Amino acid sequence: RSSATIVPCAYDTIASFCHRMFVVVGLNAPAVLAALEGDRAKAARSFTRVDADSDEEMFASIRIGLTAIIAHESSAGETQQFDGALLHPGDHPGAARSTIEAVLQEFVQAAKARAVMPEYRGKGGHPVLLPRTMFDGLIEHHGNGGLRQFWIDHPDFCTRLAVDDPLCVLD
Repeated sequence: RSSATIVPCAYDTIASFCHRMFVVVGLNAPAVLAALEGDRAKAARSFTRVDADSDEEMFASIRIGLTAIIAHESSAGETQQFDGALLHPGDHPGAARSTIEAVLQEFVQAAKARAVMPEYRGKGGHPVLLPRTMFDGLIEHHGNGGLRQFWIDHPDFCTRLAVDDPLCVLD
């Protein structure tokens, strides 16, 4: 598939579950933004563009995205912080609606204090729901080994939720 179909599919996978969307873009920003134009740009599901350095590792994009969410909370004068963020890479075409609903339900049951990652046949997938309380720690993390290494270093921070959804691990 081309980015013209994968990126909108990834976006649409989580958009209906999100209060606000932040899209982190790098080297291919024009193509990604073009793929998200049209109905998305006109709808209530519009997004905030966040620019990242494409020469950096993916973990840097996660940091930049979380930093943008925190900055939005501050600048918008929001009285209530976001409970968390659904992290869904643009090269992951999707996940079943039931998977995202199960992730959200588990997040609430965990008192919004632990990340929740769908897992299919022992392999971690997306989207991952990151609690707001974890943003600062993720931003400050060294990033070596990416998010996968973060979970290895801090296994008690994440609940892996078994789902019957091969789409959540499709990259």
